[in-house]
Amino acid sequence: MRTKRILKFCDGVGVAFAAALAFPAPLLALSCPPQQFDSVWSRASQSEASYVVVRGQFDFDPALNPEPDATATGTKSTEFISHFRGEVGGPDGFDKPVALNLTVSVTCMADACGRLEPRKDAIAFLREDGETYVLETGPCGDFLFQPPLLRTEERLKECFAGAECPEE
Repeated sequence: MRTKRILKFCDGVGVAFAAALAFPAPLLALSCPPQQFDSVWSRASQSEASYVVVRGQFDFDPALNPEPDATATGTKSTEFISHFRGEVGGPDGFDKPVALNLTVSVTCMADACGRLEPRKDAIAFLREDGETYVLETGPCGDFLFQPPLLRTEERLKECFAGAECPEE
């Protein structure tokens, strides 16, 4: 993997979102395949943005999560502040404790929204944004694995340790 600080990946709207926007809202049926760690790692390794990978829990008022709107067209993002407590990932696993406030950016597309559950275990890719961090999540998860699967954590450790990880 090309190393640029910790990790990098695209800030752009995913191909699935762009393709879905080509259809009128009534014809849109969002179907998300299971989130694959390798595809997120690949996007991260190709980006100019810097990201850190964390494991832990987000703490915020669940009422801040946006509600889907079946009458909406296009995409809409909602941002709110969350506290995060957990560990930062690296070649030795998740071994550096961290507690911080960050921005959560949740994208909705018509009748489907990203969802972050407070006080539940997660693995997330946080984008560095000046002096703070941003978690971006949409209807298909984007840069959030909640709940995190054991294989996701194992694969992350392998990639950080230098294993062959995809770079499309």
